[in-house]
Amino acid sequence: KVNVLAGILHLVQMVAVLALSSDFSLPINATYMSGPPGTTFSAPVELFSTPVGLTVAIFLGLSALAHFIVASPQIFGRYSAGLAQQRNYFRWVEYSVSSSVMIVLIAQVTGVSDITALISILSAISLIYISAENLSSQALFIYLVLAGLCVLAAITYTVGKNAYGYRGLGDLMVFIFFGLVSVLGVFMLYGLSFEWLALFPAITIGLWSTAVLNLNNLRDIENDRKSKKNTLIVQLGFKKGKFYHAFLIITGALAWWTTVYFLATISENPFLFLSLIPSIFLFIHLKKVFLSTVPASLDPELKKVALLTFFSSVIFAIALNY
Repeated sequence: KVNVLAGILHLVQMVAVLALSSDFSLPINATYMSGPPGTTFSAPVELFSTPVGLTVAIFLGLSALAHFIVASPQIFGRYSAGLAQQRNYFRWVEYSVSSSVMIVLIAQVTGVSDITALISILSAISLIYISAENLSSQALFIYLVLAGLCVLAAITYTVGKNAYGYRGLGDLMVFIFFGLVSVLGVFMLYGLSFEWLALFPAITIGLWSTAVLNLNNLRDIENDRKSKKNTLIVQLGFKKGKFYHAFLIITGALAWWTTVYFLATISENPFLFLSLIPSIFLFIHLKKVFLSTVPASLDPELKKVALLTFFSSVIFAIALNY
């Protein structure tokens, strides 16, 4: 009865919001490059707008629907069994959708309009809510803070007068957020514990992701220097930047080989060694980098490193679950 009454209340609220709301909406924008990678961006383009009243009504409608579903004869038994085990599965699934909608709207109200940032917020909050039933309140708070920091880092990388990407800090941030935060964060979210061995793939993904950024900066070193974008490569120079790139690739490979060797040995799964194949091609790529004398010639190498990193991860994931 409580769920039915709560559902009716949310339904009445939804109808009231629809009846009283205006056509006020908030824009969702996208920003595109105005030229080759590394150049300036064009003015933001409005893709579509979010009707505030309708979005709030959708939030209330989803809550009402969830209450009616758990109150139905087909579902109520499973819902009650979950509560008896102190597990509210249906509520967390509903929260992962409805609360994510509301948080995205709140972000828009506070000035966030970039579609990439909003999608990041939506996906991060949804994942956290789905996993929240297994997390302590402290862990949940940490993940929410990390989600906010990821969005903030993405926005402030090149936006604003103090963009850290143009102060030589882009490499460090990519290593932290693409490597340590993403790999260790997801591992602990699913595994509910920390394992030291997980540090090795986190380091690998972080270093190889940084290598992609480094190639971009090597290619654009002249434009960045003229534009006074003080990237790490502008500070190091083209020649030293190549040795820095070798450090990223080789150290990442060593960490990756360590990961695969220990997991293949522990799990007695030889198929994991297949995930080492893409990393071999990284050394062919490294030879091309050192033979290059023209920064622009490095452009094709960006895609190679990104794809080899991707395929290493995919093959590893498939072999790990074989």
